[in-house]
Amino acid sequence: IFSIFRILPEMPDRIAILFELNTTFRQIFTDGRKLPDNPAPSYMGYSTARWDGDTLVVESFGFNGKSWIDTDGRPITRQLRLTERFRRPSFGRLEIEMTFNDPGAYTKPWTVTMPYNLQPDSELLESYCEDNQFVQQLNNALARVLESAGAPEASVDRLTASMTELARTAAIARQPVVVLTN
Repeated sequence: IFSIFRILPEMPDRIAILFELNTTFRQIFTDGRKLPDNPAPSYMGYSTARWDGDTLVVESFGFNGKSWIDTDGRPITRQLRLTERFRRPSFGRLEIEMTFNDPGAYTKPWTVTMPYNLQPDSELLESYCEDNQFVQQLNNALARVLESAGAPEASVDRLTASMTELARTAAIARQPVVVLTN
């Protein structure tokens, strides 16, 4: 789910969104094209948009399934179809309603609405994982999943220690860490 970001709507055929987290970007095509049947898989998927009154409706497909929806570890698969509805309910406010339809990860579609305060004169800053903050969040999420599944406490402790060591090794090598679980 979005962290700090900047929307750049100045291009005639697309909108670019720059994200502070992981210093990444996303493009949303606004030139009337349809979603391709089989787009090249990517972390952000392939997105097209259309206006429905005062709401920008974005449809996305073609995710690679190698990331999570949020830092609590909610998974996605390559089957994800994401519908977002961007609207301005009042001056200085933005709401994004996101509907996740991913039969590979969830039994039915689900929707969440995220409110944002607009800060037009702010700057995006470089953002990266420092002191294994993300790994700690991931460890907490994995521990909750394992505990709810009835895993013994020793197994949870061994897994979180392994994850922390993996992150330290990756940080030294300056390589990203992607952990895939079934």
